[in-house]
Amino acid sequence: MRHVEVLLPEALSDFVETNVASGQYASASDVIGDALRLLEAQQSDAAKLEWLQEAVRVGLESGDAGEVDIEDVIAEAKARRAAPGR
Repeated sequence: MRHVEVLLPEALSDFVETNVASGQYASASDVIGDALRLLEAQQSDAAKLEWLQEAVRVGLESGDAGEVDIEDVIAEAKARRAAPGR
């Protein structure tokens, strides 16, 4: 691990101290480490959401896929399943 010093506003410093005093965390480093992991996950989730939204937009702009008959889909799946070499 690497040593890093940070200055926190009083409210955040109190929050860190409260979490350590409650026994939920062993140290201030543990509290801040968890907070940074949550931030990292949140940013990763935001990037994934942005990617999915773009994929949906592209899909919608690509045009109408037409209608699909579920019975045809089921029949085709059954035929593939029954095909030799499966």
